[in-house]
Amino acid sequence: MSDATGEPDRLVRENEALRSRVRALEAEAERFKTTLQSIGDAVISVDTGGNIFQMNPVAQTLTGWGEPEALGQPLARVFRIVNEETQAGVESLTWGPWQARSSTS
Repeated sequence: MSDATGEPDRLVRENEALRSRVRALEAEAERFKTTLQSIGDAVISVDTGGNIFQMNPVAQTLTGWGEPEALGQPLARVFRIVNEETQAGVESLTWGPWQARSSTS
């Protein structure tokens, strides 16, 4: 039921549209997570600060870190790249863009 302006009806329609969009986004997120979990390669997702926000099971096996423990950790702490010959640590290839971006911000 609405008044002369139709305001309550409009709000109900907008609410229904928002709920529908939320359901669609939740379904999309679930499809993404399922895909990530089934990839046969190690995948570690990081935020713009270089901190881990998700890992697939292969990455967990490769790093020896479970996802709950790795979440929020810097990538370099969880996944250390080393030179095969010297065993010296190598700067992560993914860190450079964040360093450049944060130094110009």
